[in-house]
This record gives sequence, C-alpha cells and structure tokens, in this order.
Amino acid sequence: MKKTPRPYQVDCVDRTAKSLAKHQATILHAPTGAGKSLMCEMIVTRSTSKGKVVLVLSDAIKIYKQLVKECQGHEIDSKVKNIGIQKGECYVGMIQTILKRPMIIQQLEDLGKELIIMVDECHISTSTKLIDLLPDAYRIGLTATPYGILHKHLPEYYNDLVEGPQVDWLIQNGYLTNYRHKARTPADTSLLQLRNGEYTE
Repeated sequence: MKKTPRPYQVDCVDRTAKSLAKHQATILHAPTGAGKSLMCEMIVTRSTSKGKVVLVLSDAIKIYKQLVKECQGHEIDSKVKNIGIQKGECYVGMIQTILKRPMIIQQLEDLGKELIIMVDECHISTSTKLIDLLPDAYRIGLTATPYGILHKHLPEYYNDLVEGPQVDWLIQNGYLTNYRHKARTPADTSLLQLRNGEYTE
C-alpha cells in the first residue's frame, strides 16, 4: 500500500530539491521517527521521473534491504559484479560493495551531474571514499545527527543543511508519541568491601 506523505515531509523534500539545485551537496536533517525513508523514496521518484540516475547508499545490511524495498531500486549486492546503469533508474548498494566494483564506478562517473547520490546515515564517514570517486555528482545526505565531533567530514562533503521538524514539534502535532524519562536507581554498595580499589564481591 502506497504511503501518503505528511505535509512536513513534502515541505522537507521541496526544500531539499531547492537546496540541491543551488548547492549541489546538501544534508536533510530530520529526527528518528520523522520518516526519512519515505522522504528518500519521494526524492528518488521525483528524480528518476526527470531521467536522473539515483544511487542510494547504506553501510548497514538491515537498512540496505529496507531501502531496496522502499525505493524499488536495482540491487547492487555482493552477487552483482557489473550492471548496466540506465537513466531514470534507482540503484541501491552497500558502500563497501560498490567500492569493489570499478566497472560500475566508471559508469557512475561518466554520468557526471546526471547522477544523484543519496547517503543514508551520512554522519558516518564510510561514504567519503566513494564520493571522492564521483566528484561531479549531486549528493544528498540523510541523518538524524549531523552535529558531533566525529562528523568533521560533513562540512567538507556537503554545502548546505535542510532542517526538518524537531521532536517536540512532531509530538505536539501528533506525529510521534510522547515519552517519559525513567532513571535507573543506582545499586546500594554500602555493604560491599573494597580491596585495592575493587569490590571483593
């Protein structure tokens, strides 16, 4: 059954398209539960309908399988040694696999700006080696966590950031369920004995 996008998802996709046209490389930042997979699918559909080739990348097998299903893309898995890249089509692959497929990389490089790369969990830097091989391609990074000391590669590979809705807004508008914080009670160590800085039992 086809999912109906929520208004904020349509808005995010529209703003991402505008950002991409202006900056060539942009991040779509939306929290967990906002529906980044559906937004990815929407971008794929729009782009392939205009004859673009979309390459969706993941570095996790579970997410990869989900993206293949949702984006209805051609799989580039460990069994695929080469594949004819066709305009107006979507391809979904594991980053590590594609890096070992020079004939596929050459076809993608030949596309230049006709290629759009979508990187799921772009805050993880594993995609940068492949992006370096395809410098002319447009690229969109998807992430819930674009900020952090381990994400220093992001400003080098992306030129703009499209902010999606925040968690509070999603809860207030009924798109996410509210939550309660529960703190764990610390263990009572008053009866334990210390020896050389370690508890004996």
